[in-house]
Amino acid sequence: MSNDQINYLILVVFLLTNIFSFSPSSAVMMKLLVIYYSILRTALPSEADKNITYDLKKILEIISVKLVEHIVVTTKDTYSFAEYNQL
Repeated sequence: MSNDQINYLILVVFLLTNIFSFSPSSAVMMKLLVIYYSILRTALPSEADKNITYDLKKILEIISVKLVEHIVVTTKDTYSFAEYNQL
């Protein structure tokens, strides 16, 4: 497992822990924004980033959480999945 995959896994576990500790009414759909700092020089997402985003979106839909944005940030650039219609 790569460092990026481990970072995403830690993020997802943290987010899901916080989501399940909150008890909204069943009529409420929660929305989630994911921001990820990449140690690479480019913010362009890798295929693994795209796959993780797709998988995360599908998993969150099961528990009525809408992934509205995923942003990859570096020291010089950012990449928005929503801006490029990749959500």
